[in-house]
Amino acid sequence: MFEFGLLLSEQHLLIITLEADSDPQIKKISFEDFESDKLDILFIADLEESLLGQLEPYMYQFPIMPMSKTDITEDNFKQLTFSQAENLHTQIMESWILNNNISLIEELYPVVENLQQLWHKERITFFEEFWFLIKRNLGVKELTIIFNDIEKSENPNIKDKLIQSKLHGFNSPHFEKGAELEEKLMDHYKANFNSHLELLEFKQDKNELVLTAQLNNSPILMMAKAKNVNQLQLTLLKTLIEGISKS
Repeated sequence: MFEFGLLLSEQHLLIITLEADSDPQIKKISFEDFESDKLDILFIADLEESLLGQLEPYMYQFPIMPMSKTDITEDNFKQLTFSQAENLHTQIMESWILNNNISLIEELYPVVENLQQLWHKERITFFEEFWFLIKRNLGVKELTIIFNDIEKSENPNIKDKLIQSKLHGFNSPHFEKGAELEEKLMDHYKANFNSHLELLEFKQDKNELVLTAQLNNSPILMMAKAKNVNQLQLTLLKTLIEGISKS
């Protein structure tokens, strides 16, 4: 399934949803009513500066493409087929992912330094930032990160409890405490938390991958929907995690 947006003005945003065996679904909304959670790509017309400023938070979530740099028009956007959307998605995402990786290489030191500080001071904020880095680096459709956490006891006579927490989402992460499933998953992969980063599974026919990592002796499990993954992406992520672990 693909979901594309075409932003023509503040009051004119088209959203098209395409599935392999279904007719396209198109809706028109205002930008004020826009919810970005499952959008893959946003195409934009020449917009006012004030509206462009409102798009900045979304640049971390998905590609934002000026119509002038593509062949997209309002008419052919409405007539997109699933096959056309698939080709368009591949082309744009490959460029977006490459640019994200180049940017991370160029900014690696300050990124590592910021994450080191967050790791010690704001653990949930750390994992939110880390979630976005994984999403941009791999260009994933959906991402879950599971990690060990501490549940503080309100009773001074009872020890704090080790639990699992997770961040899950499509374009932005949602935090929640783990349950029995997350505990079982961490136990299932416990033998694999012995390196900074390891690609355990990649089922390309299902676009599913599983990564394990160890950061400052803390295990991290990542499960994602991704079309492809290459050695450059994995090496860069491993370097990032090794850098954070040196804090």
